[in-house]
Amino acid sequence: MPSVEALWLVKFGDHQSPGQVDNGGVLVLESGRGFGGDSGFAYVGTYEVSGDKFIGSFSITQFDPDMESVWGPSITEANLEAELTREDDMMHGFMKVVGANLPSLPLYLVRFKDLP
Repeated sequence: MPSVEALWLVKFGDHQSPGQVDNGGVLVLESGRGFGGDSGFAYVGTYEVSGDKFIGSFSITQFDPDMESVWGPSITEANLEAELTREDDMMHGFMKVVGANLPSLPLYLVRFKDLP
């Protein structure tokens, strides 16, 4: 299976329609670290890969107060955990807010570009 070090397109659900994946952003994975964002939030964190499993821990921080979190307006900063299964150039699974009684949301990553 190829390395996960790449620029990935990120698609995820939200609290209003958790079964759909209408939201998105980008994520760079390199050397166990991840950096990215979408139109309202920046993401920074770490990850581990073991076989076909990807486990990530990310901090998200709102930078545009007009953009609501996928968990609703109460989340402006949070720590997330993501558990994904790798399949070639795609990963899929769920993400959740650590320590909050909020639903897990679907999360999909699609490899977009290899890193230079």
